[in-house]
Amino acid sequence: LSATPGAGEGLPAVWLTGEPGMGKTRLAQEAANRRGPHLWVQALAGDADQPYATMARALRGRLGPALALPVWVRQELARLLPEGAGGGVAAGHGASAAPVGTADARRLQEAVARAWQALCPVGLQAVVLDDWHLADAATQALWLPGSPLGPLLQAVQVIVTARAAELPPLLYEALQRGRHAGACRLIELPALDADETRTLVHAVTGRTLPADLMQRLHTATGGNPFFLQETVSQLDLAGAHDPASGLALPPTVRD
Repeated sequence: LSATPGAGEGLPAVWLTGEPGMGKTRLAQEAANRRGPHLWVQALAGDADQPYATMARALRGRLGPALALPVWVRQELARLLPEGAGGGVAAGHGASAAPVGTADARRLQEAVARAWQALCPVGLQAVVLDDWHLADAATQALWLPGSPLGPLLQAVQVIVTARAAELPPLLYEALQRGRHAGACRLIELPALDADETRTLVHAVTGRTLPADLMQRLHTATGGNPFFLQETVSQLDLAGAHDPASGLALPPTVRD
C-alpha cells in the first residue's frame, strides 16, 4: 500500500481480503491516514436487502442546502433520503435539466455520483470501502469501472476491505477481471505465523512469554490477530503457565 503512487496517476484499486479479525480495516485506516485527506464508506450487515443502502448512509448527514447541486440531482437523491437530506436547493444554485432519455437507474446513479463528487474535499487522496462484501449491489456497482463515479476512481486511491469468500458472484467476477486488466491489486492477509504471533503478543503484554504458552496461544487462536489480542488481554498469565490448565477463549472470540 505504501508503495502505490500518489493520487491522480491512474491508480489500481487495492483490495484487502481475509477472514474476520485479520486486520483489514485497521490496515486500510492506516494506509488512508498516510495518504492524506480521505473519505470512508462503511457497509453493514443488512445493506444487501435495500438498494443503495450503503451509499445512502454515506451521504446522509453530509448533504445540505449549501451544497451546490442541480435541482434534478436533489430530486433523485430524495428517493434515497426521503427524510429531507436530498431536498431543497440553495438559492442561487439554479436548476439544470435532467439528462434526456436516461433510464431511471442510470439517472439515479448519475445523481449519486454528482453528489459524492461534490462532497469530495480538495486534495482528496483516498476512498475506503470497508466490509464491501456486505454492501448492496447497487452501491457496489457505483464503484466499478465504467460507472458514473469512474473519473473519481481514476483520481484517488480506492482501498477495499472484504471477505473474499463472501463476495457476491458478480462482484467477485468484476474483481477477477480487474486483476487481469491491471485495474486492481489483491492483497490477501494470512494468519500470523509463530514468530509474528510472538511479536504481537510481546507488543500487547510487554512480556516475553514461555515457548509452550506461545504455542498454545498460536494453536488456540489460529494466528488470528484479533483473537490473539482479545485472548491475551483477558488471559491470566500466571495460571496459563500450567500446561494442565485450559486456555479459555474470551466471549468476544467464541462469538
